[in-house]
Amino acid sequence: MYTQVYLFIISLIAAVSNTVLYSISTSDCAVKIIAFISLTTLLISFLTLTILIWLSFIIFSLFIDKKKDYKKISQFYSKLFNFYYKYLCSLAGVKVKITGLEKFKAIENQRFLLVSNHRSKFDNMIECIIFGKRHISFISKKENFKLPFIGRYMKRNLYLSLDRGNLAQNFEEILKSMNYISSNMCSIGVFPEGTRSKDLTLLEFKPGCFKIATKTKSPIVVVALSGTENIHKKWWTRNVKVNVDVLEVLTAADYENKKTTEISDSIYSLMKSHLDLNSK
Repeated sequence: MYTQVYLFIISLIAAVSNTVLYSISTSDCAVKIIAFISLTTLLISFLTLTILIWLSFIIFSLFIDKKKDYKKISQFYSKLFNFYYKYLCSLAGVKVKITGLEKFKAIENQRFLLVSNHRSKFDNMIECIIFGKRHISFISKKENFKLPFIGRYMKRNLYLSLDRGNLAQNFEEILKSMNYISSNMCSIGVFPEGTRSKDLTLLEFKPGCFKIATKTKSPIVVVALSGTENIHKKWWTRNVKVNVDVLEVLTAADYENKKTTEISDSIYSLMKSHLDLNSK
């Protein structure tokens, strides 16, 4: 709701700006004064709302203990984090087209492993907005947890940290992700490529992440993202069209008796075919 108000104020500023430009060309002093006051009022409202949003983001983060190992989800911080995601995506002019949501009917309210390609820092934000009611905790590199304030929200929303140089810690985090799913605490989001693709080609998958699903016998939701790579290029300048396609929802029965490498290869082929087809 707040992001809509924010964008509404921006639209009003644009409309009043046009009025001001028109008033400049007129000789009516009263019109000029009214236009100036209107524009000034809207600008102050815009700046005030912006400051309040960022100030609240900082203040609420300070109540999160970075050293504490949280055991359950906070509905408050979950909704708050998603609100800031929506706010950032609204500022960036992101327009999302979603397909395949009806496939979720096959798994009802079960926890799942979400796998998708990775092109932008906005990828998980957009997925959290779309699947927000199903709460997804993402596996992310440890460096992201050091980001000011954002790292605290990630910690409180049960995001998991991976350190490429610490296999023992990574194993513990993977076990923790399995526990999250098996205890019905939350779903887990991963990017099997392990890093963002800079040239839009689908990078080789790391099959190990699929053990999260096979060990917990949880569904695997396969999502293809396209267009997110343009968000940084068009920031503030124009709307960015993003496609989020739910390609498949695999139940435990669908991948039973398959090795993680086989599951990985099958999902890779499905995702690559879809992305190649839609890039033409």
